[in-house]
Amino acid sequence: MEERAKQEEEEDQGRGGGGEGEEEWKNTRRKTCGGCGRPARVCLCGHLPAAPINTTTTVVILQHPLETRHPLSTVPVLTRCLRNAHVIVGRRLSSGSSPILDSLCSSPCGGRPPALVLFP
Repeated sequence: MEERAKQEEEEDQGRGGGGEGEEEWKNTRRKTCGGCGRPARVCLCGHLPAAPINTTTTVVILQHPLETRHPLSTVPVLTRCLRNAHVIVGRRLSSGSSPILDSLCSSPCGGRPPALVLFP
């Protein structure tokens, strides 16, 4: 158990061992679009709505901290498209860690539990 916690901590600090090519890689990063955050060559801005879409459903995205640095993450695109989208970043989320998540989990939803989807 202790070994796994140490491994997770190392992952949070970033990957890579500081090899010789690391500095060279940092200097050759691709240009990204300021609108959608994707690499400029695969910009999605022309395909996204001009204004966020109002939905009756609240979309809550639980995102791992390492995923926030992933250049092709779809989370920024989703939050730009949906007005009722909320992002909660964390490794382990428990009661009290997010007011939005707490309210959704305790909401009766017409006598049914809320619809939850977990995607890796």
